[in-house]
Amino acid sequence: MVVRFCAIAKGSVNLVGDDTDFELIRNLISTRVKEENKEELQKEDFFYAVDNSFEQSGIAYEMAVNPLNNVYQVWKVDSTSTHGYLILPPYVRPEFEIVLGYNDYQIILGIKRYKYGKHCLNLAIDVNILRGSQDPPMVLPKPNVDKYFAKDNKSFKALSENPTFSSSDIRKAVKFPTLNHWDLFLQKHKAQYPLAVEELKKLQPLTQEIFDLNVIEMYGNTYIGEADYGIRYGRGAYIFGKEGTTYIGYWDKGMQFVKGKVFDRSNRLIFEGEYKNGLRDGKGVYNYQGGEKYEGMFAKGLKDGKGIFTWNDGLKWDGNFKKDNLEGEGTFFDGKETFKATFKDGNLVES
Repeated sequence: MVVRFCAIAKGSVNLVGDDTDFELIRNLISTRVKEENKEELQKEDFFYAVDNSFEQSGIAYEMAVNPLNNVYQVWKVDSTSTHGYLILPPYVRPEFEIVLGYNDYQIILGIKRYKYGKHCLNLAIDVNILRGSQDPPMVLPKPNVDKYFAKDNKSFKALSENPTFSSSDIRKAVKFPTLNHWDLFLQKHKAQYPLAVEELKKLQPLTQEIFDLNVIEMYGNTYIGEADYGIRYGRGAYIFGKEGTTYIGYWDKGMQFVKGKVFDRSNRLIFEGEYKNGLRDGKGVYNYQGGEKYEGMFAKGLKDGKGIFTWNDGLKWDGNFKKDNLEGEGTFFDGKETFKATFKDGNLVES
């Protein structure tokens, strides 16, 4: 969770502690759910509530409440069917067990990994309910949220009592420079990824959304750019370690999107054009290693539609393509003469 502090006066923030198991937000959610369902909690023999209403925050949860003093519950949870969401600690395995003791509650949190529509944790839960006077298995005590707040409140004086600035100074319209985090991010990595940074500087954001800025290493490949919970989104460069090629452009749900460029390991431009669902789709220009060049339409990664292919000896075909093959009517031009031809499935049928 990222917290931003904005003020017209200078100030400081001290680290009180790490909330590695998301105790603070669990307490906030539990307070809300218990309050909203207090009548049901008083009536039901046992009770649990599911609420996925935090769509703007990217947080989903399932909360179980046991309001009774003579019943405890054992939940066996299977989260393997959950897609697009990461189950947060302390539940780090796909299958886990939680115990609700007497008058107890538990919360399973999920956070969006990428844009996956509405929240749906898809948890498979098998509940075993045990009644009687026997002691339930030991359950961990619930976190104490008070540890995150200053007891004496000295750090939170009202502005009029703040000794650092007078009230008149605070009322002045103070303007602080707005940092461009994208520029700072690129500057930081310019020395290590010069080509990627130079090309990324040319890209303007397609939307007003603000994404994380990450360098992600995976399977010998490197991604530098914008991401959403570790998924490539927005502007970014992907360096394929084995092939040595680099894609620089826009991303959506981890796939190449709208438009981009591809460079070889010598930083020679191989392709520039449009993309859809991770494949070349639309207008584009492809420069082959042997000197050939194609300029025209692509579909699902292949030359498809109207285009011009130029061989390294200067011969040109201006016509149609289908699945990478010459198709239909077109014209050859060798620099001196022009003649028409017709192809079917890549084979010449008429000239």
